[in-house]
Amino acid sequence: MVQTEASEGRPTRLSRTIQLVLLVLLLASFASGFVLWRGASAGEKGDPQSLFSSEVQARENSSLMAVARAIHGALNPLLCVAFGWLWRAHMMGGWRMRANIKSGLPLAILFGGLILTGMLIYYPEVIDGTKNPKVREQLSRLHLWFGLALPAVLMGHLLGAWRWAKKVSKAN
Repeated sequence: MVQTEASEGRPTRLSRTIQLVLLVLLLASFASGFVLWRGASAGEKGDPQSLFSSEVQARENSSLMAVARAIHGALNPLLCVAFGWLWRAHMMGGWRMRANIKSGLPLAILFGGLILTGMLIYYPEVIDGTKNPKVREQLSRLHLWFGLALPAVLMGHLLGAWRWAKKVSKAN
């Protein structure tokens, strides 16, 4: 498997390059999602300028929202590929080794949930046959909560991996 730095006892460890690529993708997705969330929050309050003090800044907010939406949407296929790759090259090995499952399983569910809710936000008719705005709103809220939880769950997984590696190195 190309992705690993096969240190003894850690065949599923991701290389620094893969870690960096995943970090950049996740940070870009988180940042663009944050901008979309804040912009949507401003619109929900009935004041498109609530984040900004002038009409010029409100127009810039609209442009920023368009850029953030484009970035967030463009990252989706890349994150889907990353998830599939992680599933095959990292998660399956970790599952076989019974390593870090307590934090890895919630992370995989959360990551998969983000992909699924993201897709359903774009195609809500898959759920009820219509483009019901209430369905989209509920999906967006769920997607937001998944996105906000991801950094903490990812950090928990990294901490669990560190602990697991420490335990394995003591056993050897």
